[in-house]
Amino acid sequence: MKNLRLRRIINPDTGKMLIYPLDHGMTLGPIEGIENIYHTMSRVSGLPVDGFVLHKGQIKHVAPNLGRNRLSGIIMHLNGSVGFSPNCLNKIQVSTVQDALRMGADAVSFHLNIGCEDDKEMLKALGDVSSECEFWGMPLLVMAYAVKGGKVTNDTKQVAIAARVAMELGADLVKLSYTGSPETFAQVVEGADIPIIVAGGGYDDNPRQFLQNVYDSMQVGAAGIAVGRKIFQDRAPERVLLALQRIINEGASVDFAYQEMLAFNLAEAKASAI
Repeated sequence: MKNLRLRRIINPDTGKMLIYPLDHGMTLGPIEGIENIYHTMSRVSGLPVDGFVLHKGQIKHVAPNLGRNRLSGIIMHLNGSVGFSPNCLNKIQVSTVQDALRMGADAVSFHLNIGCEDDKEMLKALGDVSSECEFWGMPLLVMAYAVKGGKVTNDTKQVAIAARVAMELGADLVKLSYTGSPETFAQVVEGADIPIIVAGGGYDDNPRQFLQNVYDSMQVGAAGIAVGRKIFQDRAPERVLLALQRIINEGASVDFAYQEMLAFNLAEAKASAI
């Protein structure tokens, strides 16, 4: 059953994944771009998204719209924290694998912060979730982040450990921070025998460098990308998704994808001037 469900979040032609996480609201609240989750998802309906990451309340809210476009799978997120909590790095389980099954999810995801004060509790919870996933045949995506000094780090050794922990505890997929260069990220890929998805990170105003990072990570063996804020906080989320599609599933160059983004802006400006 796991393989059947995994096929719903993996591009069947390339074996790659373009995941769109929208689970930020629990931690950060209704930040720009996800004030209305129904509108956020509707805006990219029909575009190349292999899977959305949502909490159970979001899935229930957008359920009437999900049946219109089954091109995208649903990954239900199982744990979280509130951003202004004094210990927000400690992610607490708030949903179960059986919840995800009842709601029709295709996979579940679990956030793991390694190197923070309460990582032992998260490791125990992940071990329990992994066992449930094996029992029910549910794919498990682990969002594994290395933490140093209270902040997420992209240190190669620590990211490699985070990847290995996720694999050792039974993850089918692992989402990781990019380590900054294809040479260092290749070391991370080599040490984890499961597909690696690269985290997009927060929004910035350097889309070309972001596309370069995506391209470089794919060249050394990444299985896909999980991008949230860099899409939904862009003034034209559609252009970012299409550029990522070009690189991930079509093997386009960074220059080609970036020029398409610029052309999209130009077309948008001309349309608004009419």
